[in-house]
Amino acid sequence: MRRWVSARTATAGRHRRAALVAATVLGGVLGVAGPLAATAGASAQGAASAPAGQSSSATPAAMIPSPKVVTPPPAHVVAPRGNRISGIYPVASNSVAPSTAGPAAPAAPVHRLSYPCNTTDLGGAGSCDPPLTQKTPTTGAVMGTASGQTTIYAIYWDPAGYGYTTNYQTLIDQYLTDVQDASATPGNAFSVATQYSATTGGHRVHVKYDVKFGGTTVVTTAFPPKTTTNCPTGGAFTTASVCITDAQLQTMLLKLVHHAAGTLTHLYLVYLPQHVETCSTATTCTSGAGGHAAFCGYHSEILGSTFVYGNMPFPANCDTTQAPNGTVKATTMISITAHEANESITDPTAGSSWITANEWEIGDLCAYVFGPAEGGTTGSYWNQTINGHHYLTQLMFNNEAWHATGTKNGCTGSITVPTASFTAPSTSRSGAPATFDASASTNPAAYYGSPLQYAWTWGDGSAAPASTTTSATHTYAAAGTYTVTLTVTDADGWSASSTSTVDVQPANHGYLEVASDGGLFAFGDAQFYGSMGGTPLNKPVVGIAAA
Repeated sequence: MRRWVSARTATAGRHRRAALVAATVLGGVLGVAGPLAATAGASAQGAASAPAGQSSSATPAAMIPSPKVVTPPPAHVVAPRGNRISGIYPVASNSVAPSTAGPAAPAAPVHRLSYPCNTTDLGGAGSCDPPLTQKTPTTGAVMGTASGQTTIYAIYWDPAGYGYTTNYQTLIDQYLTDVQDASATPGNAFSVATQYSATTGGHRVHVKYDVKFGGTTVVTTAFPPKTTTNCPTGGAFTTASVCITDAQLQTMLLKLVHHAAGTLTHLYLVYLPQHVETCSTATTCTSGAGGHAAFCGYHSEILGSTFVYGNMPFPANCDTTQAPNGTVKATTMISITAHEANESITDPTAGSSWITANEWEIGDLCAYVFGPAEGGTTGSYWNQTINGHHYLTQLMFNNEAWHATGTKNGCTGSITVPTASFTAPSTSRSGAPATFDASASTNPAAYYGSPLQYAWTWGDGSAAPASTTTSATHTYAAAGTYTVTLTVTDADGWSASSTSTVDVQPANHGYLEVASDGGLFAFGDAQFYGSMGGTPLNKPVVGIAAA
Protein backbone atom coordinates (compact mmCIF):
# COMPACT_ATOMS: atom_id res chain seq x y z
CA MET A 1 0.00 0.00 0.00
CA ARG A 2 1.33 3.40 -0.89
CA ARG A 3 0.44 6.59 0.88
CA TRP A 4 1.32 10.23 0.42
CA VAL A 5 3.22 11.85 3.20
CA SER A 6 4.76 15.25 3.65
CA ALA A 7 8.08 15.83 5.32
CA ARG A 8 9.92 19.04 5.93
CA THR A 9 13.52 19.56 5.00
CA ALA A 10 16.33 19.46 7.50
CA THR A 11 16.44 23.09 8.52
CA ALA A 12 13.13 24.74 8.02
CA GLY A 13 10.08 22.89 9.22
CA ARG A 14 8.44 23.13 5.81
CA HIS A 15 6.38 20.37 4.22
CA ARG A 16 7.67 18.59 1.17
CA ARG A 17 5.91 15.57 -0.24
CA ALA A 18 7.35 12.11 -0.55
CA ALA A 19 5.96 8.62 -0.85
CA LEU A 20 6.38 6.06 1.92
CA VAL A 21 5.77 2.36 1.62
CA ALA A 22 4.17 0.92 4.73
CA ALA A 23 6.37 -1.70 6.37
CA THR A 24 5.11 -5.14 7.31
CA VAL A 25 3.65 -5.63 10.75
CA LEU A 26 6.17 -6.52 13.40
CA GLY A 27 5.79 -9.83 15.17
CA GLY A 28 5.77 -10.41 18.89
CA VAL A 29 3.85 -9.04 21.81
CA LEU A 30 4.52 -5.67 23.37
CA GLY A 31 5.93 -5.48 26.85
CA VAL A 32 3.87 -2.70 28.37
CA ALA A 33 3.48 -1.00 31.73
CA GLY A 34 1.07 1.87 32.26
CA PRO A 35 -2.51 2.94 31.56
CA LEU A 36 -2.51 1.80 27.94
CA ALA A 37 -1.53 -1.69 29.09
CA ALA A 38 -4.79 -1.89 31.00
CA THR A 39 -6.79 -0.56 28.07
CA ALA A 40 -5.10 -2.33 25.15
CA GLY A 41 -7.83 -3.10 22.67
CA ALA A 42 -9.94 -0.17 23.87
CA SER A 43 -9.12 3.49 24.16
CA ALA A 44 -12.33 4.92 25.53
CA GLN A 45 -11.95 8.39 26.93
CA GLY A 46 -12.95 8.83 30.55
CA ALA A 47 -14.38 12.01 31.95
CA ALA A 48 -11.99 14.15 33.94
CA SER A 49 -12.26 17.47 35.63
CA ALA A 50 -9.59 20.07 34.99
CA PRO A 51 -9.00 22.30 38.00
CA ALA A 52 -7.95 25.82 37.25
CA GLY A 53 -4.22 26.34 36.82
CA GLN A 54 -2.04 29.30 37.56
CA SER A 55 -0.29 31.71 35.26
CA SER A 56 2.24 34.31 36.23
CA SER A 57 2.02 37.96 35.31
CA ALA A 58 5.54 38.79 36.48
CA THR A 59 7.40 41.57 34.71
CA PRO A 60 9.55 40.06 31.94
CA ALA A 61 13.16 39.74 32.99
CA ALA A 62 14.96 39.50 29.67
CA MET A 63 14.57 38.38 26.08
CA ILE A 64 15.21 34.65 25.84
CA PRO A 65 17.78 33.98 23.13
CA SER A 66 16.89 31.78 20.21
CA PRO A 67 19.62 29.15 20.41
CA LYS A 68 20.59 28.91 16.76
CA VAL A 69 19.48 30.13 13.34
CA VAL A 70 17.50 27.84 11.10
CA THR A 71 18.31 28.28 7.44
CA PRO A 72 15.50 28.41 4.86
CA PRO A 73 14.35 25.34 2.94
CA PRO A 74 14.50 24.67 -0.78
CA ALA A 75 11.30 24.74 -2.77
CA HIS A 76 9.07 21.77 -2.10
CA VAL A 77 7.10 19.57 -4.45
CA VAL A 78 3.39 19.81 -3.83
CA ALA A 79 1.42 16.59 -3.81
CA PRO A 80 -2.10 15.80 -2.61
CA ARG A 81 -2.60 16.27 1.14
CA GLY A 82 -3.19 12.67 2.00
CA ASN A 83 -2.08 10.79 5.08
CA ARG A 84 1.18 12.49 5.84
CA ILE A 85 3.96 13.27 8.22
CA SER A 86 3.77 16.91 9.19
CA GLY A 87 4.51 19.40 11.89
CA ILE A 88 8.18 18.53 11.74
CA TYR A 89 10.11 20.39 14.42
CA PRO A 90 13.29 21.45 12.59
CA VAL A 91 16.83 20.98 13.82
CA ALA A 92 18.85 24.08 14.62
CA SER A 93 21.90 24.94 12.55
CA ASN A 94 25.19 24.82 14.42
CA SER A 95 26.65 27.62 12.33
CA VAL A 96 25.50 30.45 14.60
CA ALA A 97 26.30 30.68 18.29
CA PRO A 98 23.54 31.43 20.79
CA SER A 99 22.85 35.10 21.42
CA THR A 100 23.18 36.55 24.91
CA ALA A 101 20.23 37.88 26.85
CA GLY A 102 21.35 40.70 29.10
CA PRO A 103 19.41 42.77 31.61
CA ALA A 104 18.87 45.52 29.04
CA ALA A 105 17.02 43.21 26.66
CA PRO A 106 13.55 44.48 25.61
CA ALA A 107 10.54 43.42 27.64
CA ALA A 108 8.09 43.41 24.74
CA PRO A 109 7.53 40.19 22.77
CA VAL A 110 10.14 39.72 20.08
CA HIS A 111 8.95 40.45 16.54
CA ARG A 112 10.26 37.46 14.72
CA LEU A 113 8.15 36.87 11.65
CA SER A 114 11.42 37.39 9.81
CA TYR A 115 12.25 34.06 11.42
CA PRO A 116 11.84 31.60 9.95
CA CYS A 117 10.00 33.58 7.24
CA ASN A 118 12.60 35.54 5.28
CA THR A 119 13.41 36.89 1.85
CA THR A 120 15.04 33.66 0.69
CA ASP A 121 12.13 31.50 1.73
CA LEU A 122 10.50 30.29 -1.48
CA GLY A 123 10.87 33.48 -3.38
CA GLY A 124 10.33 36.54 -1.25
CA ALA A 125 9.42 38.25 1.99
CA GLY A 126 6.31 36.98 3.64
CA SER A 127 6.08 33.89 1.47
CA CYS A 128 5.36 31.77 4.51
CA ASP A 129 2.03 33.52 4.13
CA PRO A 130 0.42 33.99 7.49
CA PRO A 131 -2.28 33.98 8.69
CA LEU A 132 -3.28 30.38 9.30
CA THR A 133 -6.44 29.41 7.47
CA GLN A 134 -8.41 26.19 7.40
CA LYS A 135 -7.69 24.45 4.15
CA THR A 136 -10.08 22.51 1.95
CA PRO A 137 -12.29 20.94 3.04
CA THR A 138 -13.12 23.58 5.61
CA THR A 139 -15.74 21.26 7.08
CA GLY A 140 -13.08 18.95 8.51
CA ALA A 141 -12.94 18.56 12.26
CA VAL A 142 -9.95 19.42 14.41
CA MET A 143 -9.19 18.22 17.91
CA GLY A 144 -11.02 19.87 20.77
CA THR A 145 -14.12 20.82 18.77
CA ALA A 146 -16.77 18.13 18.33
CA SER A 147 -15.70 16.17 21.41
CA GLY A 148 -14.24 19.05 23.40
CA GLN A 149 -11.62 17.16 25.37
CA THR A 150 -8.26 16.02 23.98
CA THR A 151 -6.46 13.21 25.81
CA ILE A 152 -2.67 13.07 25.49
CA TYR A 153 -0.76 9.88 26.29
CA ALA A 154 2.99 9.76 26.96
CA ILE A 155 4.49 6.51 25.64
CA TYR A 156 8.13 5.77 26.43
CA TRP A 157 9.54 3.05 24.16
CA ASP A 158 12.42 2.05 26.39
CA PRO A 159 13.81 -1.50 26.10
CA ALA A 160 16.53 -2.68 28.46
CA GLY A 161 19.91 -1.06 27.88
CA TYR A 162 18.67 2.33 26.76
CA GLY A 163 17.14 5.07 28.93
CA TYR A 164 16.80 8.83 29.31
CA THR A 165 18.62 11.53 31.23
CA THR A 166 17.83 12.26 34.88
CA ASN A 167 14.27 13.54 35.46
CA TYR A 168 13.53 13.47 31.72
CA GLN A 169 10.33 11.42 32.01
CA THR A 170 9.35 13.00 35.32
CA LEU A 171 9.46 16.54 33.94
CA ILE A 172 7.61 15.68 30.72
CA ASP A 173 4.86 13.96 32.71
CA GLN A 174 4.72 16.93 35.10
CA TYR A 175 4.35 19.30 32.16
CA LEU A 176 1.48 17.31 30.63
CA THR A 177 -0.20 17.10 34.04
CA ASP A 178 0.14 20.86 34.46
CA VAL A 179 -1.27 21.49 30.98
CA GLN A 180 -4.25 19.36 32.02
CA ASP A 181 -4.71 21.16 35.33
CA ALA A 182 -4.54 24.56 33.63
CA SER A 183 -7.30 23.68 31.14
CA ALA A 184 -9.77 26.50 30.49
CA THR A 185 -7.29 29.16 31.62
CA PRO A 186 -5.63 31.60 29.19
CA GLY A 187 -2.13 31.77 30.64
CA ASN A 188 -0.09 29.33 28.50
CA ALA A 189 0.64 28.34 24.90
CA PHE A 190 -2.19 25.77 24.69
CA SER A 191 -4.74 28.59 24.97
CA VAL A 192 -3.64 30.07 21.62
CA ALA A 193 -5.32 27.21 19.70
CA THR A 194 -8.78 28.23 20.95
CA GLN A 195 -9.12 30.80 18.18
CA TYR A 196 -9.09 28.04 15.56
CA SER A 197 -12.29 26.21 14.75
CA ALA A 198 -14.13 23.64 12.66
CA THR A 199 -17.64 23.14 11.36
CA THR A 200 -19.57 20.78 13.60
CA GLY A 201 -23.30 20.21 13.35
CA GLY A 202 -23.60 22.92 10.72
CA HIS A 203 -21.95 25.69 12.72
CA ARG A 204 -18.45 26.75 13.68
CA VAL A 205 -17.09 25.35 16.93
CA HIS A 206 -13.85 26.63 18.38
CA VAL A 207 -11.12 24.44 19.82
CA LYS A 208 -11.57 24.08 23.56
CA TYR A 209 -8.59 24.17 25.85
CA ASP A 210 -9.66 21.00 27.63
CA VAL A 211 -6.67 18.66 27.84
CA LYS A 212 -6.57 15.44 29.80
CA PHE A 213 -3.25 13.72 30.48
CA GLY A 214 -3.96 10.03 29.89
CA GLY A 215 -0.89 8.96 31.82
CA THR A 216 2.44 7.28 31.10
CA THR A 217 2.96 3.93 29.40
CA VAL A 218 6.40 2.29 29.22
CA VAL A 219 6.96 -0.14 26.34
CA THR A 220 9.89 -2.48 26.99
CA THR A 221 9.61 -4.57 23.83
CA ALA A 222 12.93 -4.76 21.97
CA PHE A 223 13.42 -2.44 19.03
CA PRO A 224 12.99 -4.10 15.63
CA PRO A 225 16.09 -4.96 13.58
CA LYS A 226 17.63 -2.07 11.70
CA THR A 227 16.44 -1.83 8.10
CA THR A 228 17.81 0.09 5.15
CA THR A 229 14.35 0.49 3.62
CA ASN A 230 13.85 3.90 5.17
CA CYS A 231 17.04 4.30 7.18
CA PRO A 232 20.18 5.36 5.29
CA THR A 233 23.51 3.59 5.30
CA GLY A 234 26.97 5.08 5.61
CA GLY A 235 28.17 7.97 7.72
CA ALA A 236 26.67 8.12 11.20
CA PHE A 237 24.38 5.20 10.39
CA THR A 238 27.27 2.78 9.94
CA THR A 239 27.55 2.50 13.72
CA ALA A 240 23.93 3.27 14.66
CA SER A 241 22.48 0.06 16.03
CA VAL A 242 18.84 1.17 16.04
CA CYS A 243 16.90 3.14 13.46
CA ILE A 244 13.13 3.27 13.82
CA THR A 245 11.07 3.93 10.72
CA ASP A 246 7.72 5.65 10.79
CA ALA A 247 6.04 2.40 9.72
CA GLN A 248 7.65 0.55 12.63
CA LEU A 249 6.48 3.25 15.01
CA GLN A 250 2.93 2.88 13.71
CA THR A 251 3.09 -0.89 14.09
CA MET A 252 4.10 -0.57 17.73
CA LEU A 253 1.21 1.83 18.38
CA LEU A 254 -1.35 -0.41 16.69
CA LYS A 255 -0.23 -3.31 18.86
CA LEU A 256 -0.38 -1.14 21.96
CA VAL A 257 -3.89 0.28 21.65
CA HIS A 258 -6.95 -0.04 19.47
CA HIS A 259 -8.00 3.45 18.44
CA ALA A 260 -11.64 4.16 17.63
CA ALA A 261 -11.68 5.33 14.02
CA GLY A 262 -13.34 8.64 13.29
CA THR A 263 -12.72 10.20 16.69
CA LEU A 264 -10.24 13.03 17.06
CA THR A 265 -9.97 12.73 20.82
CA HIS A 266 -6.61 11.05 21.51
CA LEU A 267 -2.99 11.97 20.83
CA TYR A 268 -0.22 9.43 21.40
CA LEU A 269 3.26 10.91 21.85
CA VAL A 270 6.06 8.33 21.58
CA TYR A 271 9.28 9.37 23.35
CA LEU A 272 12.36 7.48 22.18
CA PRO A 273 15.43 7.05 24.42
CA GLN A 274 19.01 8.11 23.84
CA HIS A 275 21.11 6.62 21.01
CA VAL A 276 18.11 5.72 18.85
CA GLU A 277 17.79 7.10 15.32
CA THR A 278 14.45 7.48 13.58
CA CYS A 279 13.69 8.24 9.94
CA SER A 280 10.59 9.00 7.95
CA THR A 281 12.44 8.53 4.65
CA ALA A 282 15.95 7.45 3.71
CA THR A 283 17.11 11.07 3.85
CA THR A 284 14.80 12.52 6.49
CA CYS A 285 16.07 11.48 9.90
CA THR A 286 16.69 12.64 13.42
CA SER A 287 19.34 15.14 14.29
CA GLY A 288 21.83 12.63 15.64
CA ALA A 289 22.52 11.30 12.18
CA GLY A 290 25.27 13.58 10.99
CA GLY A 291 24.58 14.99 7.54
CA HIS A 292 21.14 13.42 7.52
CA ALA A 293 19.95 15.60 10.43
CA ALA A 294 16.44 16.70 9.57
CA PHE A 295 14.06 16.92 12.50
CA CYS A 296 13.54 16.90 16.24
CA GLY A 297 9.99 15.58 16.15
CA TYR A 298 6.87 15.30 14.00
CA HIS A 299 3.20 14.39 14.17
CA SER A 300 1.20 12.27 11.78
CA GLU A 301 -1.83 10.02 11.47
CA ILE A 302 -2.34 6.38 10.62
CA LEU A 303 -4.06 6.19 7.27
CA GLY A 304 -7.80 6.65 7.37
CA SER A 305 -8.14 6.08 11.11
CA THR A 306 -7.75 9.54 12.65
CA PHE A 307 -5.15 7.85 14.88
CA VAL A 308 -2.97 10.87 15.61
CA TYR A 309 0.51 10.35 17.03
CA GLY A 310 3.85 12.08 17.47
CA ASN A 311 7.40 10.83 17.02
CA MET A 312 9.46 12.41 19.81
CA PRO A 313 13.14 11.33 19.48
CA PHE A 314 15.61 12.18 22.21
CA PRO A 315 16.81 15.72 21.32
CA ALA A 316 20.11 16.48 19.65
CA ASN A 317 20.87 19.74 17.82
CA CYS A 318 17.51 20.95 19.09
CA ASP A 319 18.52 22.27 22.50
CA THR A 320 17.00 25.43 23.94
CA THR A 321 20.26 26.22 25.87
CA GLN A 322 18.07 27.01 28.91
CA ALA A 323 17.28 24.73 31.84
CA PRO A 324 14.71 26.25 34.21
CA ASN A 325 14.03 22.72 35.52
CA GLY A 326 17.70 21.81 35.82
CA THR A 327 18.06 19.83 32.58
CA VAL A 328 18.39 21.17 29.04
CA LYS A 329 17.24 17.91 27.42
CA ALA A 330 13.93 17.76 29.29
CA THR A 331 13.35 21.49 28.75
CA THR A 332 13.98 21.02 25.03
CA MET A 333 11.59 18.08 24.77
CA ILE A 334 8.90 19.97 26.68
CA SER A 335 9.09 22.72 24.05
CA ILE A 336 8.94 20.13 21.27
CA THR A 337 5.96 18.54 23.04
CA ALA A 338 4.15 21.90 23.06
CA HIS A 339 4.94 22.29 19.35
CA GLU A 340 3.72 18.86 18.27
CA ALA A 341 0.70 18.73 20.57
CA ASN A 342 -0.63 22.12 19.42
CA GLU A 343 -0.04 21.24 15.79
CA SER A 344 -1.79 17.90 16.25
CA ILE A 345 -4.78 19.71 17.71
CA THR A 346 -5.04 22.28 14.92
CA ASP A 347 -3.79 20.11 12.02
CA PRO A 348 -4.60 16.50 12.95
CA THR A 349 -5.45 14.95 9.60
CA ALA A 350 -5.24 15.56 5.89
CA GLY A 351 -8.82 16.85 5.80
CA SER A 352 -8.51 19.04 8.88
CA SER A 353 -5.70 21.54 8.81
CA TRP A 354 -5.08 25.10 9.93
CA ILE A 355 -2.00 26.00 7.89
CA THR A 356 -0.63 28.84 5.79
CA ALA A 357 -0.67 28.85 2.00
CA ASN A 358 2.77 27.24 2.07
CA GLU A 359 1.72 24.79 4.78
CA TRP A 360 3.34 26.23 7.85
CA GLU A 361 1.51 25.32 11.05
CA ILE A 362 0.80 26.96 14.40
CA GLY A 363 4.18 25.87 15.77
CA ASP A 364 6.29 26.14 12.61
CA LEU A 365 5.92 29.90 12.31
CA CYS A 366 7.35 30.37 15.81
CA ALA A 367 9.88 27.53 16.06
CA TYR A 368 12.71 28.51 18.42
CA VAL A 369 10.97 31.82 19.20
CA PHE A 370 10.56 32.19 22.97
CA GLY A 371 9.80 35.89 23.43
CA PRO A 372 10.38 37.65 26.74
CA ALA A 373 11.41 35.83 29.88
CA GLU A 374 8.94 35.65 32.72
CA GLY A 375 11.78 35.08 35.12
CA GLY A 376 15.03 33.24 35.75
CA THR A 377 18.64 34.06 34.94
CA THR A 378 20.97 33.30 32.04
CA GLY A 379 20.87 29.58 31.44
CA SER A 380 17.61 29.06 33.32
CA TYR A 381 15.10 31.49 31.84
CA TRP A 382 11.43 30.51 31.70
CA ASN A 383 8.52 32.01 29.81
CA GLN A 384 5.58 29.93 31.07
CA THR A 385 4.33 29.33 34.60
CA ILE A 386 1.75 26.55 34.64
CA ASN A 387 0.23 25.21 37.81
CA GLY A 388 3.06 26.82 39.77
CA HIS A 389 5.88 25.23 37.72
CA HIS A 390 8.25 27.08 35.39
CA TYR A 391 8.81 26.04 31.77
CA LEU A 392 10.43 27.32 28.60
CA THR A 393 8.41 26.57 25.49
CA GLN A 394 8.38 28.08 22.05
CA LEU A 395 5.54 30.47 21.24
CA MET A 396 2.56 29.61 19.02
CA PHE A 397 1.27 31.51 16.03
CA ASN A 398 -1.67 33.70 16.95
CA ASN A 399 -3.71 35.09 14.05
CA GLU A 400 -5.42 37.60 16.33
CA ALA A 401 -2.14 39.02 17.65
CA TRP A 402 -0.68 39.08 14.15
CA HIS A 403 -3.62 41.19 13.00
CA ALA A 404 -3.63 43.42 16.10
CA THR A 405 0.06 44.30 15.67
CA GLY A 406 -0.33 45.25 12.03
CA THR A 407 0.96 41.86 10.80
CA LYS A 408 4.28 42.35 12.62
CA ASN A 409 4.13 39.86 15.45
CA GLY A 410 2.04 36.73 15.58
CA CYS A 411 4.06 34.63 18.03
CA THR A 412 2.61 34.61 21.55
CA GLY A 413 2.71 32.40 24.62
CA SER A 414 -0.98 32.79 25.45
CA ILE A 415 -4.28 33.99 24.05
CA THR A 416 -5.41 37.57 24.57
CA VAL A 417 -8.75 37.58 26.35
CA PRO A 418 -11.44 40.24 25.91
CA THR A 419 -12.00 43.04 28.41
CA ALA A 420 -15.35 44.18 29.77
CA SER A 421 -15.97 47.88 30.31
CA PHE A 422 -19.15 49.91 30.55
CA THR A 423 -20.52 53.25 31.69
CA ALA A 424 -23.57 53.52 33.92
CA PRO A 425 -25.66 56.54 34.94
CA SER A 426 -24.51 58.04 38.23
CA THR A 427 -28.10 58.11 39.42
CA SER A 428 -31.37 56.84 38.10
CA ARG A 429 -35.03 56.90 39.06
CA SER A 430 -37.16 53.93 39.88
CA GLY A 431 -39.70 53.37 37.17
CA ALA A 432 -37.53 55.12 34.58
CA PRO A 433 -35.22 53.33 32.09
CA ALA A 434 -31.47 53.57 32.77
CA THR A 435 -29.03 53.18 29.87
CA PHE A 436 -25.68 51.32 30.05
CA ASP A 437 -22.96 51.55 27.36
CA ALA A 438 -20.40 48.71 26.86
CA SER A 439 -18.80 49.97 23.66
CA ALA A 440 -15.41 50.40 25.40
CA SER A 441 -15.06 46.62 25.81
CA THR A 442 -12.33 45.02 23.68
CA ASN A 443 -12.65 42.04 21.36
CA PRO A 444 -9.39 40.34 20.26
CA ALA A 445 -11.39 37.83 18.22
CA ALA A 446 -12.83 40.59 16.03
CA TYR A 447 -10.21 39.52 13.49
CA TYR A 448 -12.52 36.65 12.54
CA GLY A 449 -15.51 38.96 12.16
CA SER A 450 -17.25 37.70 15.27
CA PRO A 451 -18.68 40.31 17.67
CA LEU A 452 -18.63 40.02 21.44
CA GLN A 453 -21.61 38.64 23.29
CA TYR A 454 -22.78 41.02 26.05
CA ALA A 455 -24.67 39.61 29.03
CA TRP A 456 -25.96 41.76 31.90
CA THR A 457 -27.10 41.09 35.45
CA TRP A 458 -28.81 44.05 37.05
CA GLY A 459 -28.40 43.34 40.74
CA ASP A 460 -32.14 43.16 41.38
CA GLY A 461 -32.49 39.47 40.58
CA SER A 462 -33.02 39.99 36.86
CA ALA A 463 -30.68 39.62 33.90
CA ALA A 464 -30.58 40.35 30.19
CA PRO A 465 -29.80 37.47 27.81
CA ALA A 466 -26.55 37.66 25.88
CA SER A 467 -26.66 39.68 22.68
CA THR A 468 -24.25 41.47 20.37
CA THR A 469 -25.69 44.89 21.19
CA THR A 470 -23.23 47.17 22.98
CA SER A 471 -25.85 49.13 24.93
CA ALA A 472 -28.70 48.01 27.16
CA THR A 473 -31.46 49.61 29.23
CA HIS A 474 -33.05 48.48 32.45
CA THR A 475 -35.86 49.83 34.61
CA TYR A 476 -35.60 49.34 38.36
CA ALA A 477 -38.87 48.93 40.23
CA ALA A 478 -37.63 50.30 43.55
CA ALA A 479 -35.07 52.75 44.85
CA GLY A 480 -31.74 51.43 46.16
CA THR A 481 -28.11 50.79 45.29
CA TYR A 482 -27.59 47.99 42.79
CA THR A 483 -24.47 46.19 41.52
CA VAL A 484 -24.52 45.79 37.76
CA THR A 485 -22.31 43.12 36.14
CA LEU A 486 -21.36 42.95 32.47
CA THR A 487 -19.87 39.72 31.10
CA VAL A 488 -18.45 39.71 27.59
CA THR A 489 -17.57 36.51 25.71
CA ASP A 490 -15.60 36.37 22.48
CA ALA A 491 -15.83 33.81 19.68
CA ASP A 492 -12.90 31.86 21.15
CA GLY A 493 -14.95 31.17 24.26
CA TRP A 494 -13.02 33.48 26.62
CA SER A 495 -14.96 35.76 28.97
CA ALA A 496 -14.33 38.80 31.11
CA SER A 497 -16.53 40.67 33.57
CA SER A 498 -16.83 44.16 35.02
CA THR A 499 -19.06 45.53 37.78
CA SER A 500 -20.35 48.95 38.76
CA THR A 501 -22.97 50.30 41.15
CA VAL A 502 -25.89 52.46 40.26
CA ASP A 503 -27.83 54.62 42.71
CA VAL A 504 -31.55 54.46 42.01
CA GLN A 505 -33.57 57.29 43.56
CA PRO A 506 -37.29 57.13 44.29
CA ALA A 507 -39.64 58.09 41.52
CA ASN A 508 -40.82 61.75 41.42
CA HIS A 509 -44.19 61.70 43.21
CA GLY A 510 -44.97 65.00 44.95
CA TYR A 511 -45.39 68.72 44.28
CA LEU A 512 -43.59 72.05 44.45
CA GLU A 513 -44.98 75.15 46.21
CA VAL A 514 -43.85 78.67 45.36
CA ALA A 515 -44.57 81.22 48.09
CA SER A 516 -45.28 84.93 47.60
CA ASP A 517 -41.84 85.87 48.89
CA GLY A 518 -40.09 83.73 46.33
CA GLY A 519 -39.52 80.73 48.55
CA LEU A 520 -39.65 77.25 46.98
CA PHE A 521 -40.89 74.24 48.91
CA ALA A 522 -40.81 70.59 47.80
CA PHE A 523 -43.28 68.03 49.08
CA GLY A 524 -43.07 64.25 48.67
CA ASP A 525 -40.49 63.00 46.19
CA ALA A 526 -40.54 66.14 44.04
CA GLN A 527 -37.24 67.75 43.12
CA PHE A 528 -36.76 71.19 41.59
CA TYR A 529 -34.72 71.35 38.38
CA GLY A 530 -34.21 74.93 37.26
CA SER A 531 -33.72 78.45 38.71
CA MET A 532 -35.78 81.29 40.22
CA GLY A 533 -33.48 83.69 38.45
CA GLY A 534 -32.65 85.50 41.70
CA THR A 535 -35.87 87.54 41.59
CA PRO A 536 -38.41 87.03 44.40
CA LEU A 537 -42.05 87.05 43.61
CA ASN A 538 -43.67 90.38 44.70
CA LYS A 539 -47.28 89.35 44.61
CA PRO A 540 -49.19 87.24 47.13
CA VAL A 541 -49.61 84.35 44.66
CA VAL A 542 -48.94 80.73 45.53
CA GLY A 543 -48.13 78.41 42.65
CA ILE A 544 -48.44 74.65 42.94
CA ALA A 545 -46.95 72.31 40.39
CA ALA A 546 -47.21 68.53 40.43
CA ALA A 547 -43.96 66.70 39.93
